[in-house]
Amino acid sequence: MSDALFLLPHLRSGTVVCEASLVAAGQARSVKVALPQAVAAGDDVPVIDLLVLRLADGALRVYLNRCPHFGLPLNVREDYEFLNDEGDEVVLRCQHHYMDFSPATGEGLSFECRGDALSDVPVTERDGQIVTL
Repeated sequence: MSDALFLLPHLRSGTVVCEASLVAAGQARSVKVALPQAVAAGDDVPVIDLLVLRLADGALRVYLNRCPHFGLPLNVREDYEFLNDEGDEVVLRCQHHYMDFSPATGEGLSFECRGDALSDVPVTERDGQIVTL
């Protein structure tokens, strides 16, 4: 499997990430997007794993589903709940090493991840779909 950071530049503007209805306010999910434009002759179509979430206020965020600290997806299981309540705030938590990130900015909140951030993917909602800018 190709490195996700290598694939990120191949995520072209206008690429459909998913149906907007798949992620309600206060929810997050992993979505795999095929990148046929990144294929060399005879290669398999690479897939990039994105983390799509809606904040409680309905704002949309998409990040590369790759922990900047470990280099692995934030989730091990497909049914993992990315968003966790921590007192009066909600955080994105890496299932591998339990480090927290800000859902709104992707910035590392845990001591070991301060200065690190999730890779942001600019998107918009258009005609019931989430698409890249």
